[in-house]
Amino acid sequence: MKRAFFALFLFSLAAAAFCLEPVGMTVPFSMNAGLKTESAGSTDVVAFPDSSFVKVHFENLELDEGDSLILSDGKVTVATVTGPFSGGMWLPSVATGAAHLTLESEGKSGNARYTVDKVGVGFFAGHEPESVCGSDDRRNAVCYDSQMQTFGLPVGRMLFSDGAGWYLCTGSLVSPNGHFLTNNHCIEEEYGASTLEVWWDYKAATCGGSSGEYDRVTTGSTFLTTNATLDFTLLQISDSTLYDRYGYLKIAARNPVKGESIWIP
Repeated sequence: MKRAFFALFLFSLAAAAFCLEPVGMTVPFSMNAGLKTESAGSTDVVAFPDSSFVKVHFENLELDEGDSLILSDGKVTVATVTGPFSGGMWLPSVATGAAHLTLESEGKSGNARYTVDKVGVGFFAGHEPESVCGSDDRRNAVCYDSQMQTFGLPVGRMLFSDGAGWYLCTGSLVSPNGHFLTNNHCIEEEYGASTLEVWWDYKAATCGGSSGEYDRVTTGSTFLTTNATLDFTLLQISDSTLYDRYGYLKIAARNPVKGESIWIP
């Protein structure tokens, strides 16, 4: 069974504090789906043709042992949620205008179901830095040798919600236990942390390229502390495999020395 739900949208967002530029917004969306006892699977499509990403929120997702929810862009699987699971959650974003949601059940229990109550939609546009000190000699990460590229592995590209808007920022792993450091002007409270999506090893595929690829994605984080004056927020991501896969940036417990190179994630 396959059903498609289409919506067109037009929206504008006021500039947020600290000059963060919104890339999208959350819109209400109502959809219910479930497996019948005699059905082995069903697929529904949440489609916003004018959007460059779709991020689905489940008000409730119910999966028994042997049940699974598969998120894809219609060709490539983005994420899989396996049962048992019961509760609400944000799925990772799909970088197209349509999110395909497939329910499957090996045991055919007939209990797998979900309710969608809202969707994040918007556009990923190119962003330029507000200022550059000296000459602008930035290059894509892939332009550097493998050792230099390793330094960038603990840095993640963030997508998160603040109110009705969705925003982009960056943050870095700073411990082997999933501690993730970003700015207060990006995330300043628990809600933003709970909606966080991080793309890891996000980079251009070629030295002169512009399209991005990424290794994997994590969703959600725990809010630990923040400081508006020093403009930092410390979160924790529960995925225990991040350290083994990407390492972390070590923070020196000293002031910088004049003339030395420093890492600005």
